Amino acid sequence: MPADPLLLQFAQIVRRRRAAAGLSQEALAAAAGLHRTYVGLLERGLRMPSILVAQKVARALGMTTGELLSEVEREVLPRPGRNRAGRKAGDEKK
Repeated sequence: MPADPLLLQFAQIVRRRRAAAGLSQEALAAAAGLHRTYVGLLERGLRMPSILVAQKVARALGMTTGELLSEVEREVLPRPGRNRAGRKAGDEKK
């Protein structure tokens, strides 16, 4: 079963923010008080974080939970079978 788009959005933002901060998954996990394998699962979109986990991750990345979730909400990922413009594959702009 494909991962939920929200999971993928969260994963992409966390991975990007962690890399920009120069942190390894292990360092982010330690700063957030999480297990390193759990951070890897989050970054691959294999776990849906609770609001508490999202808060821990956000703080470890130097941002608020609201900032992290707002960034996740703004992230645009194409839905399966659709292009980046949100059109069905094969549909032409009219």
